[in-house]
Amino acid sequence: MRRIFLLMASLAILTACVKIIPEEPVVEPAFENYFGRVSLQPFGYYFAVYGTLKAGDTVDAGYMASLISEFFWTDSVNFEKWRSGDTTAVLRDRTTGQSVIDRYIVIPEDGKYYFVVVNWEDTTMPITVRLMRRAGQ
Repeated sequence: MRRIFLLMASLAILTACVKIIPEEPVVEPAFENYFGRVSLQPFGYYFAVYGTLKAGDTVDAGYMASLISEFFWTDSVNFEKWRSGDTTAVLRDRTTGQSVIDRYIVIPEDGKYYFVVVNWEDTTMPITVRLMRRAGQ
């Protein structure tokens, strides 16, 4: 039990020190749907960004891989905080250690939003991405 705790603590410290290498983003300001496969580099991340979403719009977000290290979505201010290593960044619907992410997200206020998947593993990870936007009422 003690070995497992020490291993987990060492892994947490190691991952906190790893610099994230950004992937090329999918940037399509007006896209309604995106389906495809993306390869996440070791210790890298993928993000999709919409242009301005309106309060009440919904996004159907899905990701599938052998293991998704981390998923979250956030606004542009908090995305930049996260990218700079600021631990006060507000990361919504943060999920770790899953192979399938399937979310139906209601956008809380007008703005630009980022949907992010992080690969904390030391190998390339192919992921399947599904993002569909629906206009609010």
